[in-house]
Amino acid sequence: MRRIPAIMFGISILWLATTMVAPFTVPSGSVTELEGGAEGRIDHPDVWAKMNPFAMAIYYVGDLNCHQLSERSLYLNGNQMPVCARDVGVIFGFTIGTSLLFLMVPCNNPFLTAFTLFPNKGKEAILRRMSVRTFVVAIGIVLLLPMAIDGTVQLLTAYESTNPLRLATGLPAGIAIGLGLGAGMMTMFEMTEGDKRQWVERYNWYMAKQKEAGKGNKAGAGGEIDDGKERRRGPKKRRRPD
Repeated sequence: MRRIPAIMFGISILWLATTMVAPFTVPSGSVTELEGGAEGRIDHPDVWAKMNPFAMAIYYVGDLNCHQLSERSLYLNGNQMPVCARDVGVIFGFTIGTSLLFLMVPCNNPFLTAFTLFPNKGKEAILRRMSVRTFVVAIGIVLLLPMAIDGTVQLLTAYESTNPLRLATGLPAGIAIGLGLGAGMMTMFEMTEGDKRQWVERYNWYMAKQKEAGKGNKAGAGGEIDDGKERRRGPKKRRRPD
């Protein structure tokens, strides 16, 4: 078993479990109507001081990283959760994303590492249309866009999202964060000699497919043009006499 996926998945499971369990470790109805401010500051030290050490630590971290607005939060055991509904979705998504890291093969490029997650059957078709980097970035944007749109529209207009929608939009964003962070970590710390040999083979295969997809484009050197049917060489430049 690879270390980076195991460590990151373990951390995500712990993060999710403590977030879900904390409301059950304090009396029902004792954590309600929290009205926090911006991230990066503690808004309710008096509330956390009355809790047991475990709950105090989890809610303290939640207070530091989330606004904890009561109307934008989910409740368990009659208590407000340590973070808002959108952040709960992000945590769930992050757990899903880190679980998928076990399917990745480390390469010496994070985009290639992320690309190994996808089945080989469809990769050739993808590479005929775009580069690995473009495809991976596009997938990341698609996963992050729902949360970005919902949060931005809510911030700039009178629109108010709902907790189910916050949860649903946070989920794909968390998947993107887990996959992106994991691909980067695996690229830096997980490669073995066997992975390096596989990477060379994989890279050569990707480049060959992209070269096939490039037919019809002008070659960069020598004035050659490949239109997919025949090659023509452009007129040679006359050499100026000395």
